[in-house]
Amino acid sequence: MTAPPTPAPTAYLSGRRVLITGATSGIGLATAHALAAHEARVFLIGRRASALQTALRNLQAAGADAQGMTADTSRPDELRDVFRRLDEQWQGLDVLVNNASVRGRPFWDEDETQAEALLEINAGGYVTCAHLAARRMRERGGHIVNIGSLSAELRDGPYASYVAAKSAVRGFSMALGRTVRRDGIRVTLIEPGFVDTPMIDLPGEEKEEKRRRHEMLHPGDVAEAVVFCLTRAPGVEIPLLQIQPLH
Repeated sequence: MTAPPTPAPTAYLSGRRVLITGATSGIGLATAHALAAHEARVFLIGRRASALQTALRNLQAAGADAQGMTADTSRPDELRDVFRRLDEQWQGLDVLVNNASVRGRPFWDEDETQAEALLEINAGGYVTCAHLAARRMRERGGHIVNIGSLSAELRDGPYASYVAAKSAVRGFSMALGRTVRRDGIRVTLIEPGFVDTPMIDLPGEEKEEKRRRHEMLHPGDVAEAVVFCLTRAPGVEIPLLQIQPLH
């Protein structure tokens, strides 16, 4: 039997209301541009006002329906303010892309306070956003995409606290997907390997060489994965997608 033709991504994404955390650089910003290119409406969260304004200005110059707000995803009160704004402007939400993350420091270079702060952003913020988003999706369905890390599987040192947070995101995503599926909400965890983002503290020339040798992903590679997962047929769910450099 011949499979029906797959609609273009724009057919699935046009007009959809998408909230992206950590959206002013790296994977989040690339995802905003990729989704806006398919006519999705994007709402960006970032911690720095100057970076947020630059990101919005560039998206709007490209014709995107883009809005945003500064917020720290480790602070539930600030996230509740974001969702109240969404209620006023959009009266609902179709997609959440949980992406805000920090790499932190190697284990021996951080103290317990820094470790706690990292866990609050990299794991706690995901849980809070998912709670707030799912309650707005429950009547009409929706899709939550959590950007994790392949480090949850590889568990390499020395960033032990980062690995702990990404491992928590993996467990949460799997359990959440099973919890909300009957309410028409899909949950996808995307775990990329080594990605060229501002979190990776390497000289630009070294990053460029790693990309050329296929040792490092580009943020756009992860953004393409997000688009892919959001544009599957209604009866298809992708609980986990891992992508990594060739070498």
